[in-house]
Amino acid sequence: MRPKKEPGKNGEIEDLKRRLAEAEETLRAIQQGEVDALVVNTGKEEQVFTLQGADLAYRIVMEQMNEGVMTLSIDGIILYCNRQFADLTHIRLEKVISSNIFNYIEPQAQDTLRRIMEQNGHSEMALVAADSSTVPVYLSTTRLAINEMTIICAVVTDLTELKMKDQIISLKDEFIGMVSHELRTPLTVIMGAIYTVMAPRVPKADKRKLLKDALASTEELTNIVENLLELSRAQSNRLDIIREVIDMRQAAGEVVRKLSKRTDKRRLIVEMTGLPKLTADLLRIKRILYNLAENAIKYSPGGGDITVFARAAHDEIVVGIRDHGMGMSPQEQAKLFRPFERLNRSPEIKGIGLGLLVAERLVQAHGGRIWVESAPGKGSTFYFTVPL
Repeated sequence: MRPKKEPGKNGEIEDLKRRLAEAEETLRAIQQGEVDALVVNTGKEEQVFTLQGADLAYRIVMEQMNEGVMTLSIDGIILYCNRQFADLTHIRLEKVISSNIFNYIEPQAQDTLRRIMEQNGHSEMALVAADSSTVPVYLSTTRLAINEMTIICAVVTDLTELKMKDQIISLKDEFIGMVSHELRTPLTVIMGAIYTVMAPRVPKADKRKLLKDALASTEELTNIVENLLELSRAQSNRLDIIREVIDMRQAAGEVVRKLSKRTDKRRLIVEMTGLPKLTADLLRIKRILYNLAENAIKYSPGGGDITVFARAAHDEIVVGIRDHGMGMSPQEQAKLFRPFERLNRSPEIKGIGLGLLVAERLVQAHGGRIWVESAPGKGSTFYFTVPL
């Protein structure tokens, strides 16, 4: 007995064969670049996806990335890049495309770039922007063969923030080490003086000298702590200027008398006459004068006069502190107001490199300016202004 024929099944099989053949033909056409669109049944309706649409989606994804993305020819011509990479170079996107990647790489890193372009690789290097500034980046490359043509995909990650964090950590470590050393020195003098004074049969004259040394070290310690506190207030925007009517000559005189007790080699002189009264924070003005005059003492190891002078000019008072010490080159002057910067690392010159930075912050808080005029071997004059 013959099995019963099921006519519906033959039709389903034929339909399935037809669909498979269409699928195979579509795949072949895609592989050979013969089609520029696909029809996809989503279950509800059929949708058309063109290759142009796929390229648009790719570009949108690239533009949303935080990294710079490029496609390069094997000789470095930028065939495509996203806006993030153009922003790193400070050049308009349309000008970056068709230029050469080597135009934006420091000369010393170009051999490294050639090496990682020849084979998939990655390396840290620096981009050179249009304004000649450099940007630390991590650049990785992948070689692709498309339609018998080799292109290179490159991803560029900006390392500026990471490098800044590393620099901050390094500065913090340097700061802790420096402060620890500078705090330990006066504390050692104070403790040694007190222990010696408390010992029996110490002559009265020796006790007096030891206590004088302890007092000088206490003032030194207080100055370090005050500068740290002022810098902390400035950095956290908590530097409140309490203004009152003050006499600049009187403020300078008090600072000079205080510092004169700490030096025998140098004579501190105040030259101020006919100055108008001004409205400013008296304690902060004294701090500025103290830091600048103390700096002049430190960097005048051979002695000589240190003069604090001032003059009224239009709507401000210009104050100067002149010494006859080492002086500075233009390159050294450019580093003056950096945190923890000390131009001379000699052990005889104490300090943690905050005095000038704090003076700058306090002058700026008053709405004034600060600068230096100097030359090697000819001394230095620091100026600052206070608006009337």
